Amino acid sequence: MTAGDGVFAMEEMFDEQLAAEAREVKRRLRAAGVVTRLTDGETHPGGIPLALLAERFAGPGGREEPLYDIDQPDMNTTGYTRLLAVARACARHGITVAPHNFGSKLGFYSQVHAGLVTPNWEFSEADDSAFPALRADGFRLEHGRAGLTGMPGLGVALEEARLDRPVLDLRA
Repeated sequence: MTAGDGVFAMEEMFDEQLAAEAREVKRRLRAAGVVTRLTDGETHPGGIPLALLAERFAGPGGREEPLYDIDQPDMNTTGYTRLLAVARACARHGITVAPHNFGSKLGFYSQVHAGLVTPNWEFSEADDSAFPALRADGFRLEHGRAGLTGMPGLGVALEEARLDRPVLDLRA
């Protein structure tokens, strides 16, 4: 139903125990000429289990591709250095990474650093949560792209005076 809509990816639609169902969905997508990517891994520390990283799918014309195209390990449970190792493992299987990150601005900032040195990085996930005490002067966000300004370290400063300030005044 979404064939003409240019859907980039289908996220978290499968239980990893049900690879056969994911294979069938991918078969149907490719048979219809739809290039939508399948993503998974957000529910596991470290992303898609290694056995599933190796899963292949025989597409039209016998062209093989990974069953899952994008791994989304949770940034906050996986951590920075393990995330880089996950990305290297994914690259060996032709898979890109786009880590899940919810409710953590520091996770997003870590992702930007990781993405800038990871060739198979797809995108960084950010949410709209607000943390007024964090000042991210080390980052430049323009037109959906993130970059660094050259500020030393992670690029984030903590304004301790703002730690006790509520984000929203719920009494109003």
